[in-house]
Amino acid sequence: MNQDPLAELQKIWSSVAKSDVYIAPNYSLEYIKRIVDIFSVGEYYYLIFNLATSTIEYVQDNVTKVLGCLPEKFTTEYSIENIHPDDIPFFLNIENTAMKFFSQFSPEKLMKYKIRYDYRIKHTNGKYVRILQQIYTIQTSPEGGALRVLDIHTDITHLKPTGRPVLSFIGLDGEPSYIDVEIQTAFKPSKEILTKREKEILRNLIDGHNSKSLSDKLFLSVETINTHRRNILRKTKTKNTTEVITKAIKEGWF
Repeated sequence: MNQDPLAELQKIWSSVAKSDVYIAPNYSLEYIKRIVDIFSVGEYYYLIFNLATSTIEYVQDNVTKVLGCLPEKFTTEYSIENIHPDDIPFFLNIENTAMKFFSQFSPEKLMKYKIRYDYRIKHTNGKYVRILQQIYTIQTSPEGGALRVLDIHTDITHLKPTGRPVLSFIGLDGEPSYIDVEIQTAFKPSKEILTKREKEILRNLIDGHNSKSLSDKLFLSVETINTHRRNILRKTKTKNTTEVITKAIKEGWF
């Protein structure tokens, strides 16, 4: 992406908060703990995020257990820098879609919804952990925006090792829920790894085609198909068809 992800996110967050100034908190940690007990399942940590100032104001010690990072090191900048590069566009588009969804609500209704979506973030050991992020508004601004939110991050790597992020808006207190919401595309990757033809060939390889059947289907010579296949392996830095198919499914390229 050509945009600075953090700068774009700061615009989105201040828009949701309808404010860009510091306002003192009006919640208690006991209240936060009660909410966490309702929302969390599995290994998790939680944090308090100020949308007006784009700052993480509190991080639970469990972040070290889940991501290997010390709480004092887990800043907004650190978290964005360690999101999987392929998930950054999704993260930006999800936040932008959520902003538009919540812009229609009154302050009272803001606190009757939680946002739920997943993405990958790097552990200090270099491996990526898939996080289910659940966001709940705990304080609104005088202008009627979501000022502070509770973020609960649960490790779901064992439940969803592959696939694209999924966004849902979960209604509370009788409000309707919206599951697997279409993510509006406002931010796109700066470049595609594969050409349109290479993607077509890879998609057919995933479906079980070989070079001969692809040659017949796409009206290309076997030699041309094999050239495309070699280029796919080179561009994706994989060694064979099985590896590139596994990577394509894991990275959610289609």
